[in-house]
Amino acid sequence: MSRPARIALTASAVLLFVLVSGLVARVLAAQGAERTVLQQSIAAQAAGDSKLAASLISNCPASSSCAKAVAEVVAKVKAPGQRAKVLQIELGTKASPGGDIGVARIAWRIDGRLPVVECVVVERTGNAVSGFAVRINAVSKPIQREGHCGEVSSIKTGR
Repeated sequence: MSRPARIALTASAVLLFVLVSGLVARVLAAQGAERTVLQQSIAAQAAGDSKLAASLISNCPASSSCAKAVAEVVAKVKAPGQRAKVLQIELGTKASPGGDIGVARIAWRIDGRLPVVECVVVERTGNAVSGFAVRINAVSKPIQREGHCGEVSSIKTGR
């Protein structure tokens, strides 16, 4: 193989590696974005901010039944002035180059209290090339601490 052909082949391999690495980085960043939006929801609930908690759910602020349901959940779990500690997050979406929808399970607590476990319907739209957007579509009322996120009663968002 001639030297110019080897250089072209090497340059092509390096370019391909950089492109694939960039796509993988975007997929991993989308998982980080999902974790962040879940943590924002927990922080809003713990702070007692039902308006913020409702605003994190797609189409919830416009739905009075959704906003009321969120306010009921927040009233049960709030502890203003105390920080929520995440115990476990099981992401709902999978690491894939496209969009996905799934149910995340999140366990959190405030010092001196029993853990709160919720199921959250999370949707990731977009793709690894154009980028992703992550949003919450529904949040369950707290479930049993050892409970699983199968079929749970969710706060509906009007979607």
